[in-house]
Amino acid sequence: MVEWREGEVVAKGMSTRPARMSNGEMVRFTRSALDGMAEQVQCGFIPIVIEHLCLLPPCGRWHSAKVVAADDGADELILYGRLFRTLHPVGADPDLWTLLRDDRPVADTCPSIATINLEPRNFGQRAFAVAQDNAPVEIQEVARWSELPPLEWILVIPVIWGATKFLGGFLEELGKESALAAMDWIAALATHAKDPDRDRIITFQFTLPSESPTGARIDGFVPINASADITREALPALDGATRIAELAGAQAESLVMGDLRQAAFIWREGEWHLAWWVGSDDTVRTTNWFLANEPDPARFLGRPLLPKVPPEVAS
Repeated sequence: MVEWREGEVVAKGMSTRPARMSNGEMVRFTRSALDGMAEQVQCGFIPIVIEHLCLLPPCGRWHSAKVVAADDGADELILYGRLFRTLHPVGADPDLWTLLRDDRPVADTCPSIATINLEPRNFGQRAFAVAQDNAPVEIQEVARWSELPPLEWILVIPVIWGATKFLGGFLEELGKESALAAMDWIAALATHAKDPDRDRIITFQFTLPSESPTGARIDGFVPINASADITREALPALDGATRIAELAGAQAESLVMGDLRQAAFIWREGEWHLAWWVGSDDTVRTTNWFLANEPDPARFLGRPLLPKVPPEVAS
């Protein structure tokens, strides 16, 4: 249940109460899981994402959360959020690559994929259990409160380098064999996806150190058609992510993008494009490119996107 109170959204989220989805699946959360979610909201930047489509700009952020006891004895997560302002570009899109200085030293740190984050309910229990046993890196399960969230694999890459440059493609820096193993594993698991006609999303998430003043992350989204070869589509995008990795390192070291909270790039036609970014002023800034090329949510949901906010709030 969601309430809108003068620009603030209050939502009753997950609970320890069993809930039956329309597909017959029973879902419930433990008290410890709810406490963990509340702690994440209190300690970090948690955007309000429409139907878990993270490649689209968030409409706000959760600024507070608590777990309360309901009248029936169940524990419920209560979330409090604020809506973002959205600004559209005037003039040309910014060229973020100009923020990278030419005299940067060569990186002496090898990046790596720390975890692959995904929602296991997108797959059959047995298929996911087998895949988890054979995973090339640690698998982090994420809970997304929807009947069937988008098919997304998030490759988390901690930014442990600074304002440096990589001499080769990022695929080479990451380790081609390990990256290929991760993509082949994703492709194999995708064959067991529920509602398999939906398009997929591979996300490269560059996470800045926790001690960073803004706790930012920079995401690269690769939309992939359901019929396409995941490995063939995603590997060139990963190899081409060199400058995104360098930008993330420069942000970690010297805040070249200011008080950045989150930035999003989208891979299309063999090139990375800046789509949108969010600063600490609770404002989403989009690009001309994104306005002209915004991905159709129905590709990933299997249905049209629901309204973002009630009409009276939007007005």
